[in-house]
Amino acid sequence: ANLKLTEADHGVSFHETCCFALHLASTYDQVNAPELACLEVLSRSLQLAQWKWRDRAIANSPSSNDDSSFLFMGSSSGRGNLCICPALNSWIGEEMHKEAL
Repeated sequence: ANLKLTEADHGVSFHETCCFALHLASTYDQVNAPELACLEVLSRSLQLAQWKWRDRAIANSPSSNDDSSFLFMGSSSGRGNLCICPALNSWIGEEMHKEAL
């Protein structure tokens, strides 16, 4: 999907930096990225950034719904079809449904 994002759009440079850091970790540093908690947080941040752009993928309009950001980051709400794992997307929906009850 063409999201028509530019360098000036919110989160674009952050997304690029996260991708570059993951690339360096797995190629240059040759660490086992899936075993490192710090890189999991980076991966979740990437998915969160892309999740925020999901509306643009459908209708070219940015999303402003940040209510469930904490679910992607693996923290509590008190602490703060792009490249998003389908199972994670389903899990987020289930968690949001539980909170609504």
